[in-house]
Amino acid sequence: MFSDLLTVLRWWLGLFGLGLIFLPLTRKIFADFFDQGYLFSKVIGILFSSYLVWLLASLKILPFYQETILLTIIAGVAFNLWLFKRDKHLGQNYKSLIANYYLPEELLFLATLIFWSFIRGFQPDIQGLEKFMDYGFVNSILRSRYFPPADMWFAGKAINYYYYGHYITAFLIKLTQISSAVAYNLMIATLFAFCFSLTFSLTANLLHNWIKQQKFQISNFKFQIVTAGLISALLVSLGANLHPGYYNFKMKVLNKPYCNGSYNYWYPDATRYIGYCPEVEDKTIHEFPSYSFI
Repeated sequence: MFSDLLTVLRWWLGLFGLGLIFLPLTRKIFADFFDQGYLFSKVIGILFSSYLVWLLASLKILPFYQETILLTIIAGVAFNLWLFKRDKHLGQNYKSLIANYYLPEELLFLATLIFWSFIRGFQPDIQGLEKFMDYGFVNSILRSRYFPPADMWFAGKAINYYYYGHYITAFLIKLTQISSAVAYNLMIATLFAFCFSLTFSLTANLLHNWIKQQKFQISNFKFQIVTAGLISALLVSLGANLHPGYYNFKMKVLNKPYCNGSYNYWYPDATRYIGYCPEVEDKTIHEFPSYSFI
């Protein structure tokens, strides 16, 4: 259990480092946010670093090695230091920002990352639905020197399917040197942590700016925006539909069949109930975040 936590912290440290490096750029982009977009610094760090490595490997300039990743990170450090020194206002109010916003938000991100890593730990198997294909893509990318990566299904051919999300996973694996089998589940936990924390930041900032524009006088101002942010984050990241609850109630309490006389329930049906039970021509697939995380 303790060794698993150390692995999660090692993964988080890689994300934290990228975010810290690209904080000056993030503060410039999100200058109108009260927290100056701190939680988005990780996303921006991953985006710029991974894209530069992908571009270099796609153009056959540099291979997809850890050394190339470190080189791009050094370039990111140089650019952000130049930005920091160029814009003097970026060096102001750091102590206040760290105490009031950066530290609490970082703890929120870390807590959600650890929480969903713990949830994934109950069922870490990489099998069922598209998991094996996703895992195969990640490993194929890890073994590729240049892009596009080799197709795991078709020898001698390249992947002709969108793979950038898989590539970002491989990028973080190369950076942290954590095995792909473990990192697969850590990436899902990371997506949950981003979904929760970024929704919190967006909602809190939207409400903060709206209250300022309307010039309302509200007591417990910080409490209000934090509460709104947490409610939104919970709804977006953990909200779903009532399909599983309704059909399990129907079968187990009312003793009625799930569909077409069958008493077997399949959890992904919650994303396919329009047009499938009863079956009609107009069908939809409507996934929601918590389904993907689970």
